[in-house]
Amino acid sequence: AFPGCSQYVHASWSVSGGGTATFAVTGSAYLVFSTPADLLSLGLRAEALSDVSHAVLDGHLRRATDEIVSSLAAQEYLGPFTVWGEDVAGACRTLGGYYALLARGFKPSDESDPIIQAVADARAWLDLVAKGHRKPFNVTDSTPTTNEGAGIVHTYASRGWLS
Repeated sequence: AFPGCSQYVHASWSVSGGGTATFAVTGSAYLVFSTPADLLSLGLRAEALSDVSHAVLDGHLRRATDEIVSSLAAQEYLGPFTVWGEDVAGACRTLGGYYALLARGFKPSDESDPIIQAVADARAWLDLVAKGHRKPFNVTDSTPTTNEGAGIVHTYASRGWLS
């Protein structure tokens, strides 16, 4: 797991002593709208999750990303996403941080807890996005803007062919 990794991973090796060597480098890419480092600097205070590894935080951010993608898909935003705004990244940090706290152990005193309120606000925003009442800022997906290969009909004067 390489949370916060960009597009490429550098792998290096050395073989000594002759003979042959077999190895493989494999991986899976996951869309995540925020990084563990951003979660700790722009989301929850780093002290709140100091005992949680970046790999675990990355898993919680992936879960939050899936929740956000579900809301975006309701309005026909289709991945893979190439650009998104701070509203999407912030919702990801809020939800991902909340999931990390739950997994670590978190018992808020009541519904007025700031974290509970932030999660409720993020989910309310996502609900508005899903219903088309809010448009997320700067979301760019890879959906083609043209329908290539589809038939196009042009007509000028009525020919009286349809009744």
